[in-house]
Amino acid sequence: MESKGTKGEDGERPRRILYADHTSVLAGGEIALLELIRTLDRERFTPVVALLSDGPFAVELRTIGVETHILATPRDLLDARKDSIGGKSFLKMRAAMSTVFALRRVIKQTKADIVHANSLKADILAGIAGRLSGVKLIWHIRDRVADDYLSPFATKLIRTLAGILPHHIVANSNATLQTVQLKKTRNGSAIYSGLDLGPFAAIPARPLPANPIIGIVGRFTEWKGQHIFLQAAAILRNEFPAARFRLIGSPLFGETDYEASLHQLAKSLGIEAITDFAGFRRDIAVAVGELDLFVHASITAEPFGQVVVQAMAAGKPVVATHGGGIPEIVEHDVSGKLVPMNDAPAMAGAIAELLRKPDESARVAKNARERALERFSIQRTANQMMDLYDSLLNK
Repeated sequence: MESKGTKGEDGERPRRILYADHTSVLAGGEIALLELIRTLDRERFTPVVALLSDGPFAVELRTIGVETHILATPRDLLDARKDSIGGKSFLKMRAAMSTVFALRRVIKQTKADIVHANSLKADILAGIAGRLSGVKLIWHIRDRVADDYLSPFATKLIRTLAGILPHHIVANSNATLQTVQLKKTRNGSAIYSGLDLGPFAAIPARPLPANPIIGIVGRFTEWKGQHIFLQAAAILRNEFPAARFRLIGSPLFGETDYEASLHQLAKSLGIEAITDFAGFRRDIAVAVGELDLFVHASITAEPFGQVVVQAMAAGKPVVATHGGGIPEIVEHDVSGKLVPMNDAPAMAGAIAELLRKPDESARVAKNARERALERFSIQRTANQMMDLYDSLLNK
C-alpha cells in the first residue's frame, strides 16, 4: 500500500532516518537492513547509519552513497555476545554510557527525525540516546527474546525495556514478536525481512536430476544445524548413491571449532566423498541456483529465515525445520516440507519423499516460488516500513 510521504516542517526536506547497528559484519540482520535502505523512497526519507565498528557493512553502505558514521566503541562492549549478556558483561556503565552519548551527538548532528535501532545492543544503546534526544524510536527485533536464544538476564532486560524505550517495535516475524511479550500489542508489528528476489526469480525451474545436489546455506554455527544435515545425508546415501550434499557458508564471530567438527563428522559418517564444503559465497543467487533441493536445519527456532525465502523464490523444493518464523514462510506440503527440529531421520525422510516423487517436488517448488514473490519482496517490506515512519511522525 502506498502512502503519501511526510515532509519536514519546511515542506521540502525528506525526513531523516538514523539506523543504528552494533556491528559491521554482513550477517542476516545487516543484509536485511541494507536491502531496506536501498529500497527507501529517497524523496520521502533520507537514510543515515551509525555503526559501532567498521567493516563490510559500512563498505556496502558507502558504496551506495549512504552517510555512515563509525563510532569509537570500547572493545569489551563490542565483544559482548547476545547469549551472554549480563550485569557484568554488557552493562559496563562507563563504556555503555560513553557510546550512548556518542550516539546522541550523531542524532543531533544528523538532525534525525527517527532512530531505527537494528540489533539488540543498538536497541539499548541507541534507545537511550534516542529518548534523551527526544526523537521517535523504533526497535527492530530480529532475534528471539527467549532463554533458549539469549541469557536469562538479557531476556528479562529486553522485555522490560521494550515497554519503556521504543515508541514502536518491529519484529521480523509474528513468532519473534510474541517472544517480546509486549503488554500493549498495538506498539508492535511484524514486518517480514523482504529481499530483492529478482535474481532468484530469474533462475529457470528444472526437474530433479538423477544426481541431485542437496544443499544447506548459512553461517556455520551449531544452532543452524549443519551437523543434522550431515546426519541426514548419511541416512540418504544408500537409497540415493548419486546424490551430493553441499554446505555453503563459513563461521562468523570466531566459531571455527564448529566448522572443524563438521569436517570430522563427515569423515566419521563415511560421507566425505559425497560432501562438498563450498565456503562463503557472495553470489548467493548463483549458489542457490546450483542446488536441486534446499534444506534448512536449525535446531533452535529461527526468528525468520531469509535464505529459505531466497531458495523458494528460486523455485527450489525446500525441507525446513518447524520452529520460530519458518512456518510463516513455508506451508507444510504446499510450498515445502516441515520437519521437527534436531531430527535427522525426519529430515532424511522428507528429502527422500521429494526425491522419490518428482511431480510432487515440482508442485511444491512452483508453489514456493509464487509464495515467496508475493509475500516477501523488499518493495512490500519497504512500503510497510515507510508507512510506519509516516504514522509515527504524524502522531
